[in-house]
Amino acid sequence: MTDLYAYIDETGDLGANYNNPGTSRYFGMAGLVMTSAGAAASRQLIMSLKHEFQVPHSTNLSWKKHVRDHERRKYVSQRLATLEGVQAIYVFTDKQAVQGNYVNHRGYLYNYVAGKMFKNILYSARHWEGPQNDLKVRFAHVRGFDHGAVSEPYLRHRVQNLPSLENLSELSWVDARAYKELDVADLFAGCLNAALKRDRYGNTEGSYLQNIWHLVRNADQCETNSQYCAIPLGFMPMPHYGLLQGAQWFTCEECPQVNR
Repeated sequence: MTDLYAYIDETGDLGANYNNPGTSRYFGMAGLVMTSAGAAASRQLIMSLKHEFQVPHSTNLSWKKHVRDHERRKYVSQRLATLEGVQAIYVFTDKQAVQGNYVNHRGYLYNYVAGKMFKNILYSARHWEGPQNDLKVRFAHVRGFDHGAVSEPYLRHRVQNLPSLENLSELSWVDARAYKELDVADLFAGCLNAALKRDRYGNTEGSYLQNIWHLVRNADQCETNSQYCAIPLGFMPMPHYGLLQGAQWFTCEECPQVNR
């Protein structure tokens, strides 16, 4: 029997005014589904990177704070790419393309993305190779949110067509300082952020995401014209998949999901 763990961290912010320089246009999440061995490898990777970058043991390793320049980001993404027993799932939304309460209400926007992430994690666990045992899902806690009152009821009872919760033994929002695996999720989220966020010259940097793309669920089906490629259960843009059209780092130009 295989115990599975999922760790999820977010990138971007929940602010509605995406035209404000201090507010992100995109809000997304990186989720990592992993075996016990994958979790151990993730913890070891964080300890190794902390040692290399001289980050104190008690401090979270952060993409934004500790992985700031291109050379270091390239190196970190290459290290992430070596992980085994880990599957990556991405969900993000372009706030400019979302209408109504989803973008104007922080709780609705968070649940909108978290609900899709939770559903995709459950699908991943259901199709994991070999017999399954418990699935523990741990989101990084967002400051100022009462997730127990706002998010958990939504994920458990309001997400449509949710796969079975039979093997779900834990759904929680935790302090990121408690799990090194959430540091890894933060680094994966950083790779997504770099691919989406434009710099002052209008450019994005997708090479980090390309380095770890093979870890994205169903990425091995990309460029095969398969309807079961990474889009959407491994990589889900919202509110529509066409957001990937024109993204230079998205190499599957003929993707039937994006171009339909």
